[in-house]
Amino acid sequence: MKTTVGLVLRAEAQIVLFWGPEFVALYNDAYAPTIGDKHPRALGRPARENWSELWTDLEPLLEGVRRTRKTFSAKDRPFYIERHGYGETVYFDVSYSAVPEADGSVAGVLCIVSETTERVRALAALRESEARLRDLNETLEERILERTRELERANDALRQAQKMEAVGQLTGGIAHDFNNLLQGIAGSFDLIRRRSGDPERVLRWSEAGLKAAERGARLSSQLLAFSRVQKLEIKPLDLSKTLSGFGAILRSSIGPEIRIHMNVSAEDLWILCDRVQLEMAILNLALNARDAMPSGGDLSIAATARHIA
Repeated sequence: MKTTVGLVLRAEAQIVLFWGPEFVALYNDAYAPTIGDKHPRALGRPARENWSELWTDLEPLLEGVRRTRKTFSAKDRPFYIERHGYGETVYFDVSYSAVPEADGSVAGVLCIVSETTERVRALAALRESEARLRDLNETLEERILERTRELERANDALRQAQKMEAVGQLTGGIAHDFNNLLQGIAGSFDLIRRRSGDPERVLRWSEAGLKAAERGARLSSQLLAFSRVQKLEIKPLDLSKTLSGFGAILRSSIGPEIRIHMNVSAEDLWILCDRVQLEMAILNLALNARDAMPSGGDLSIAATARHIA
């Protein structure tokens, strides 16, 4: 016993020695924090006195090692323990092995442990975030389509009264709702990145998710810009880039029944106009075209340079 305890006290690993038939607890300084306020009263006392809340779980493990002389080991083994004034489930990597006497009998059980509670909880939080993100991804398209159908119905009702203003306001509502969803996705990815249990895999996955959220945020910004009521801002505008970037808004506004074909010249097409007014005009034309095709169809939008004599 003296030799074994001497080895335990010098070790930096978390070790507790349960000695004799009553499993008297002898442990080193490294182990003490794992039992919280049980220390120091647990030192030198039978384990049943201070591990009473988990004794029905712990005793069979110790008795099994003492009886069979076989080492028991486990990864992330859960234990219910009261160590800070309240009960909680904690996790340990454990290795319990028999300590023999000179006559061959088992004198005690040497327990080398390493608490993994923080890692287990972080992985659980990661899995929860992944599940929440999957739910968002699965329902995002459906929500956008549903919002697009609130816009279509409202647009039909308001077509004859300030049509473009109503479209702008409703589009702004879609943008805010979409932006809230994107913030939830970005927040989940950010949490995964900061609390990663598997750094290489999680960081790569979280970066991809953040990029997707940023793309959605850019679409939301376009929608918000479209919905603003503001003074005309006449300035040079690259028509090719404007039409290419506006395609996503058109597709979400007119619904999936209409197939949009963009044929934009690769060369720079500069015009002098107000961007929001141009986009509103294009959307108005697209909505009229959609109404002319109740069963669905193809809508072509093209921009090319023409020389007028």
